[in-house]
Amino acid sequence: MFSYHSFLRKMISEAIRCYSSSLKLKASYYGNNHEQTAHSYISLGYIRFFYGLLSRKAYLSNREYEKAYSNFSVGNHILEKTLGKYTIHSANCYVCMAQIKYKVKHYRESIDLYETALEIYINLLGKTHLYTYRIYLNLLYLSFIINDGNKIDYYERKLLVLLSTHVRSLYHK
Repeated sequence: MFSYHSFLRKMISEAIRCYSSSLKLKASYYGNNHEQTAHSYISLGYIRFFYGLLSRKAYLSNREYEKAYSNFSVGNHILEKTLGKYTIHSANCYVCMAQIKYKVKHYRESIDLYETALEIYINLLGKTHLYTYRIYLNLLYLSFIINDGNKIDYYERKLLVLLSTHVRSLYHK
């Protein structure tokens, strides 16, 4: 009997092996503080995150999430040292790390990471970009989960102002 789920797990396991080898090669060629090495860490983080999503046993998925988080964190640290904090790649890393913290039910850490990503997106893309809305929605949702009334009010107001501004701009073109 063919199992698509087990096939995917095998393919992702092989991808992890290949990306790990690639990371070692890039680190030996470019060094540990190079943008190419950072992107290899981040790519490995994405693959481990997906592997965690596919794992049927909680302890396996949590272990993969920890590895993915570490990969994103190391890759982002290198990016911030080489390119600075305010890059799209860095913001995307913070979003992925926030998603991992959400998956393992570390909601306050997730909020902190989303807030960092939000700051970067606003700095680079402006307040009315779609990514900004998405982060505000995630922050509002997490605020409901932790039952923080102040944060709920804050993010709800921010979203309402942004959405009303956006809607008004559509009708006044």
